[in-house]
Amino acid sequence: MGAKVAERIVRELRDKIGGLTLTMSERTIAASADGHTNAGSLVDDAVSALLDLGYKSIEAKRAVDSVEGFDDKDGLETLIRRSLAIILGEK
Repeated sequence: MGAKVAERIVRELRDKIGGLTLTMSERTIAASADGHTNAGSLVDDAVSALLDLGYKSIEAKRAVDSVEGFDDKDGLETLIRRSLAIILGEK
């Protein structure tokens, strides 16, 4: 791809992304409201780990968001384990 084509794509996409609305999970919003972004990144990392294990995106996101009583002090491993337990029905 040449420079002219790349410029054209950037211009066209720039106009389109202005209307996009980004959404975040409730846990990420709560974490950012408290000033702690670590919980949001833990959620993202846990979802990514489940995707790497072969689970579907929607399944991984729902499982991670369904984990109750999770504190970011518990760590990523705990969040992944609890999410896996939800997926496997062992809640």
